[in-house]
Amino acid sequence: MRAMAASAMTARYSLPRRPLPSGAAINNVSGDKQWQYYEINVPDGAESLTVELTDLDGNCDLYIRRGRLPSDKENDRSSKRSGRSDETIAIKQPKPAVYFIGVYGNHDVLNGVKYRLTATVADAAPGTEPSLNKR
Repeated sequence: MRAMAASAMTARYSLPRRPLPSGAAINNVSGDKQWQYYEINVPDGAESLTVELTDLDGNCDLYIRRGRLPSDKENDRSSKRSGRSDETIAIKQPKPAVYFIGVYGNHDVLNGVKYRLTATVADAAPGTEPSLNKR
């Protein structure tokens, strides 16, 4: 019995997360008080990272964190506007890393809230204007 308890306490759990290609939109539904996670790779030399949560039919909040999954208490940036307002997070000159994006259903809708999520990495070569990187 002790072995089972010790095993349960040291178990590592992985929350599902979806890769989010730069510039691609993902349509999804968020359950009430539930998290959905995504990840995007930001390469060296990126000019900006912009994450947009749009087309909401209820309230969802947006969070981002470099290198680890975000939460309402542990995140690099968040956008928590009320109602059906679009949520946007923009980071200028982000450090190269994997960034984790969290969408949190902050509503009381039984069948969930529809949304569209887009993350765009813009990068600039020396001496040129930034361009969208559609990876």
